[in-house]
Amino acid sequence: MRYSLIYLAVSGALVLAAYAAVMAGIAGALLTHTTSTVSLEVLSFGRSADVLVILILGGAGRLYGGIIGAIIYMVARDQFSGANPQYWYFWIGLLLVVVVMFLPNGILGGARALYKKPQ
Repeated sequence: MRYSLIYLAVSGALVLAAYAAVMAGIAGALLTHTTSTVSLEVLSFGRSADVLVILILGGAGRLYGGIIGAIIYMVARDQFSGANPQYWYFWIGLLLVVVVMFLPNGILGGARALYKKPQ
């Protein structure tokens, strides 16, 4: 009985990993079709750093954290680059530091703590 439970847990994780790989492959194929080019530029450090900042802003481990973080990041990037094109990375970094210091679980975590009813 014990071995069958371990087998089910491992096989479930394997199925989820395979599903994630299939979704990543489909996303890559669609990106290649949309941009009509295949380049390693989409795998640059800047893109990875943007995704990391988005997840930290929204709240890592939250379902909608990435979506909220992406919206906030894109609006902040547009506003900061419009106001001061040379130093917009500084302002994004300052926003990131403020969120990490005052909202360690991200913006969604802070909103949840704010609206959580006291017991």
